[in-house]
Amino acid sequence: MAFNPLNPKEEKINDLERDLYSRDAQEITTKQRPALSPHEKMSQYGWKQDEKPVAEVAEETHQVEKGSIITKIFLASVVFFVVAAGIAAYIILGGFNVISSKNVDISVRGLISVAAGEDISLDIIVKNNNNAALESGTMYVQYPEGARMADDVTRELIRDQIPFEGVPAGGTITKTVHAVLFGQKDSVQQIKISTDYKAVGSNATFSKEKTYEITIKSSPILMTVDVPKEVNSGQEIAITIDVASNSNTIVRNLLVKAEYPFGFNFISSSPDASFDKNIWRIGDFNPKEKRTIVIRGRIDGQNEEERTFRFTTGTAKENDEKVLAVDYVSVQEPLFIKKPFIGLKLVLGGNDSSESVVSAGEKIQGTLYWTNNLPITINDAQIDVTLSGAGLDRAQVQPGVGGFFRSVDNTIHWDKNSLPDLQSLEPGESGIVSFTFGSRAASQDLLAQGRDLNISVEAAAKGTRVQGNVPQEVRSTASGLAKIGTSLVINGRALYSIGPFENTGPMPPRVERKTTYTVALNLSNAFNDVSNIILTTELPPYVRWTGKISPASEQLQYNDSTRTVTWTIPDLRAGVGYISPSKEAHFQIELEPSLNQEGSTPDLTTDLRVSGRDQFTGLTVSSNKPSLNTRLTTDPTYRTGNEKISR
Repeated sequence: MAFNPLNPKEEKINDLERDLYSRDAQEITTKQRPALSPHEKMSQYGWKQDEKPVAEVAEETHQVEKGSIITKIFLASVVFFVVAAGIAAYIILGGFNVISSKNVDISVRGLISVAAGEDISLDIIVKNNNNAALESGTMYVQYPEGARMADDVTRELIRDQIPFEGVPAGGTITKTVHAVLFGQKDSVQQIKISTDYKAVGSNATFSKEKTYEITIKSSPILMTVDVPKEVNSGQEIAITIDVASNSNTIVRNLLVKAEYPFGFNFISSSPDASFDKNIWRIGDFNPKEKRTIVIRGRIDGQNEEERTFRFTTGTAKENDEKVLAVDYVSVQEPLFIKKPFIGLKLVLGGNDSSESVVSAGEKIQGTLYWTNNLPITINDAQIDVTLSGAGLDRAQVQPGVGGFFRSVDNTIHWDKNSLPDLQSLEPGESGIVSFTFGSRAASQDLLAQGRDLNISVEAAAKGTRVQGNVPQEVRSTASGLAKIGTSLVINGRALYSIGPFENTGPMPPRVERKTTYTVALNLSNAFNDVSNIILTTELPPYVRWTGKISPASEQLQYNDSTRTVTWTIPDLRAGVGYISPSKEAHFQIELEPSLNQEGSTPDLTTDLRVSGRDQFTGLTVSSNKPSLNTRLTTDPTYRTGNEKISR
């Protein structure tokens, strides 16, 4: 190989190759390695002293190659993601996807305002704007609380579930629903509509929702409330609630609820409250029907305080008749409390209340307490008590000390001439006046006046105060009420030859022989309706209950364990037994006297006891009658001596 002066390295390699493979070459081992100058020789061939080791260089080369591969993979992933995102955006924004809830529209066609209680019809339209058909679905309609079924307003309507068949791409379906909505005037009722559906060829379920609002433009119930605008602290007041139907259909399960302010003490109401002294259950309210509720109570508070009463009427919940499910009308009425210049407190019947219950023909004691609440003197005071009402017996009015009864206007009058204490009332001074009046005795004339009879008592005090040398009249009032309670009367007879049953056995009864008797019961009720009436009596051990009763519809029962006969009457109207026939029932018993009863007149029952609730007064009325025995004085075949047990 020729020497190449341009490449000294190549020449060296050629020399080495000759030495290795030539036959006449010197032994390599005999050759002396020339001394090298690292700096010179390395410089001659272009090597530098500070170059890195080969292993380290190889490692760096590997790292560079590895990093280059990762970078390429990352860049490829980024490119793929960008391309995929672009394609997805193009499909979604361009509307080329197969199914989307955004491409399903729900619209409602119907009235946007209705009268409460009016039948409404809504067309619900579902439109499929997808490029694929909807296979099937279900429409759900959620109604507001208080909604009723259009074909039966007694049934609550909570939800409709309406299935529908497939909807082609671009197609629509229409479903119609009917309902009756209730609520307060101008309230907004929300009907929530949703659809669940599937696409052809897919198991996925999609949903779409919409809320439709309807305004109640009128209420099915009208309510007006009369609350005094201004009263004195401690004064009794009367609140009147008038409820009237404004609907052409029956309003079911109607309730009226009162919310009293702090300081109001409930005394009574007419009719009685159904629950908790503030809830009245009206029940089913017919079109054009009207009801009136009167609440009486005492309000206490500081001067210039304002108190607010709230009254609500609506439909009761089906599972809780004391709770309003839907409010129809809500009324708030303020009341201002004033400290009276002359404080008056009226007490009737001695029970520290201005309301009392009396029986027909009974007398009532009235007491009026007065106090000067002003820091100055009141001069020339006068007190008047006016009595009124169909139950008043004017002949029994007796004014107290210093009083005079003017029968022309049924007023008892006191002034400084008859009662010197009234000439000048010093600041903080107090006193009393008293009087007595009576209620009319029961009579056909009084019964003809109707039920719920009472006597109203209106007291007024006035006088003159001088302020800034100018005389001014001051005046205060107080009121009370005496209710005439009903008379619930029971009568009983033992019979043998008459009555609804055929009686057998010896007469007079004989020892160890059985004789049957008929017990006849009748009830009379004078003035007011009475409810929850229960009549009871017991049978002696020698008397047996045969099980026969008449009429069969009457709730007559016998408890063998206690030997008690019970007659239950849900209600008894006023005038029964007076202006209409009395309430009657019969049952049969069997007497089997023992030897030791020979010559006696044994009882057939114990005493008769009856009680019930007077719907006007709210009190329990009751009466008793002695026991019945074998002395059958009202039986036409009875003869003296037939009552005694013979051998």
